[in-house]
Amino acid sequence: MTDKSNGAGSPMRTVLVTGGSRGLGAAVVEDLVARGLNVCFTYLNNADQAEQLAASLGTDRVLPVRADGRDANAIEQAVKRCVAHFGALEGLVNNAGITQDRSALAMSAEQWHSVIGSNLDSAFHACRAVLPLFVEQGFGAVVNMASISGLIGVPGQANYCASKAGLIGMTRSMAVEFAARGVRLNVVAPGFIDTDMTRKLNERRVAEMENRIPMRRFGTAQEVAKVVAFLLSQDAAYMTGQVMVVDGGLVT
Repeated sequence: MTDKSNGAGSPMRTVLVTGGSRGLGAAVVEDLVARGLNVCFTYLNNADQAEQLAASLGTDRVLPVRADGRDANAIEQAVKRCVAHFGALEGLVNNAGITQDRSALAMSAEQWHSVIGSNLDSAFHACRAVLPLFVEQGFGAVVNMASISGLIGVPGQANYCASKAGLIGMTRSMAVEFAARGVRLNVVAPGFIDTDMTRKLNERRVAEMENRIPMRRFGTAQEVAKVVAFLLSQDAAYMTGQVMVVDGGLVT
């Protein structure tokens, strides 16, 4: 049998993480740096948090870059800065995203487009920015951060659910398109994760959510980050177009 394992011997050295200054993104940055990788991460408004994260890691293998992922040119420039700084780029994690929950009848067109732009358009722009490089070098891995909201209906999240379902569809399409060129694209779909956002919930709401989860607890950002790292690694060399659900069994 002929060995056609594209890029099997290529090392993952440098990864770009969008929305990497806090929450799940910061956990991914920390995990990848701990594994010895170079990490460039983008942020938009929270420069102080971005600089604090970079400083806390105590290494020159981290580069924070301000970029608005909704702007295709801005993300292209971020990719160029990453490559110029580290000399390589083999991985992309699309994590940037927002929520603006409203009932469907109360949701404005602006709120709809804002979430679609931040969650879906930004991921498309980032993929478009890195894919030519990945194809040229015959190796690359993309992990798109979706959500179980892209798999199930959640009241008041028409915009968010649509953005995450769209992200899954986009990933599967690109995975098929670029598989023969040595580029893999996969999705991580977290459920309820212990982050700054969920910590704002009152105890009653948290208890209600935990009772719905078969494992009876929220996941940790670190647990999600480890799945991301796996999909970037050569341990997942024969995986593309897949959705890895990290939700404690909630949507099983």
